[in-house]
Amino acid sequence: MIKDAVVQKAKEIGFDLVGITTTEAVEKADFPFDRGLKRPSQVLAGVKSIIVLGALLY
Repeated sequence: MIKDAVVQKAKEIGFDLVGITTTEAVEKADFPFDRGLKRPSQVLAGVKSIIVLGALLY
């Protein structure tokens, strides 16, 4: 499955946290207006899934 391949590749590269979610889930999240963030629909029109990557920094 492509999801498993994406997660595996991200971990090989060195990401500690990997998630794949729907655009709708991110659209529903609270966005602070004072940080200049944009909703996915404002920059990724038509996208169905979003890959979220995170790295632990020491």
